[in-house]
Amino acid sequence: MTENLHRVLYLSYAPEAVYAMWRKALPEGCELLTLSANSDAERLEKLAIADAVIVAPAVLRPEWVEKAPRLKLVQHQGVGWQGETPIPELRARGIRRPSTPPARPMW
Repeated sequence: MTENLHRVLYLSYAPEAVYAMWRKALPEGCELLTLSANSDAERLEKLAIADAVIVAPAVLRPEWVEKAPRLKLVQHQGVGWQGETPIPELRARGIRRPSTPPARPMW
């Protein structure tokens, strides 16, 4: 792996079809890190080398942020990020957390 490769961790254990969807959506130069089981130990191992994290439905615990020295971006998949993303810890490290605005009603 090269230094320019961006590693994106999908924080939840998911079916291969979900991982395949994310691999297809990632831009060139990115590698999707996935879990082989629903294991916090494996999450922490992969957080240590991740540049970005996709959160949902697993929660990114506040104490995990310090164990992710390369982390620059946390993206929440879906709605309800407030209870699943440690905002103070991310702000303290200058880690970006983009958000998707709510959809406008069609009527």
